[in-house]
Amino acid sequence: YQRRVRGVFPDKWVHIGGDEVPFGCWDSNPQVQAFMHARNYTSFAQLETYYVDHVLASVNAMKKTPLVWEEVFDNGAKITPDTVVDVWKRGWNNTIAKVTKAGYRAVLSAPWYLNYHYATHEDWPTYYVCLLYTSPSPRDMRR
Repeated sequence: YQRRVRGVFPDKWVHIGGDEVPFGCWDSNPQVQAFMHARNYTSFAQLETYYVDHVLASVNAMKKTPLVWEEVFDNGAKITPDTVVDVWKRGWNNTIAKVTKAGYRAVLSAPWYLNYHYATHEDWPTYYVCLLYTSPSPRDMRR
């Protein structure tokens, strides 16, 4: 397994996802319900966190740096200090502040989600209005 992952992701970084997980399939699956009951899970966010924790452990065992979507951070997964949180939703200023205050690094994707827009050449300047130097510095965000 680890050899295949290293072959597909030869770089130091592995983005493991963790966003927009639909819980409906878990809700309708008796085996998943039994698994949750055996662990006293009361929410699907807990189940997702269980899965993410195991994937993160595997990525860390490969000496790779994990990247996760912001939902993983928001749902309380036990992310390691080297994990990078990919912030992609609206309200990114607050999320970046929370992530960096918690001591994690972040990648900002939110302003550049081009699939949300039908871009024309006139629209391109709007994608760059959030230049990071206009935001508080990471040092300021940790306070």
